[in-house]
Amino acid sequence: MFFLAPLVGILCSLLWRMEHQGSNWNLILTVTTPAKLVKDKWLTASLLSVLSIGWIAMIYLFTGKILGLPGDVPELFWIRMVSAVLCLAAITAVQSMLSMLFHSFAFPIALAFAGSFAGLELTVKGAYYASPYSMLIYGMGSTSITGELNFPLLLTSCCFFILAALTVSVLALKRMDIRTHV
Repeated sequence: MFFLAPLVGILCSLLWRMEHQGSNWNLILTVTTPAKLVKDKWLTASLLSVLSIGWIAMIYLFTGKILGLPGDVPELFWIRMVSAVLCLAAITAVQSMLSMLFHSFAFPIALAFAGSFAGLELTVKGAYYASPYSMLIYGMGSTSITGELNFPLLLTSCCFFILAALTVSVLALKRMDIRTHV
């Protein structure tokens, strides 16, 4: 799951790339509101991210069946998948905000890589709730030996990061003086 955040960073940078070229900011903001634009970009990135984690889950389940592993799929697997979806929604909100704010295509992706490294360190230190990148690592159980999951704290942290990133994005877009480089 370490490389999933940079993948989301690439997706969000691609979604905002068109607005950073020419006079597209002016055009898009005459058609829609900043809140709707931010919400739609976030929902698109979240849906595509959820499809990617769904694909990973299908491969996991299919491989288990091919190998003939006995028993049913553990309940913890489904809880981990739900936590991954929530964490991906938080990461896409943050990455979408970064991709909107920075005109560079690669800089938000680099921040996602750095966030994954910092997230791993935060998770190991027990502060997984401090960053959406560490929440994904924790939520998927990448560092858990016992399988414990503090779902209420994870849910609260995800909601905080989603609301904070979307609010900052909308406020920044409302206050931003769009300049064109035509």
